[in-house]
Amino acid sequence: MAARHKNQQKQMFRFLAGHLLIGLFTGWPILAIFIVFDFGGLRSLATLNRLDYLVYPLLAVFFAITFGGAAMGIGIMSLKSDRDLTKGKSIKIEPTMGLAEIQTVKIGARR
Repeated sequence: MAARHKNQQKQMFRFLAGHLLIGLFTGWPILAIFIVFDFGGLRSLATLNRLDYLVYPLLAVFFAITFGGAAMGIGIMSLKSDRDLTKGKSIKIEPTMGLAEIQTVKIGARR
């Protein structure tokens, strides 16, 4: 029983780590675009007091926390929960829906 629990913990850790990496590789390019194109004056503000050696790493950490946390939250919300009242809880790491299950919605006026 303990080995099964450890296996589930490893699966959950890998699942969350994968989503964290997705968040990092989403957030950091967005930050790079913000800095390169100076959206909202971000680069100008960062270099205003010549503290860019401190500002850019802090921005990278905060973008990692924000986007990584959001991606992990999306991953958790997309899990199927398999609850058996007689044996306790167990988690199957499967997304709730795949792209094949999404159906198109037609929007238009009926006549």
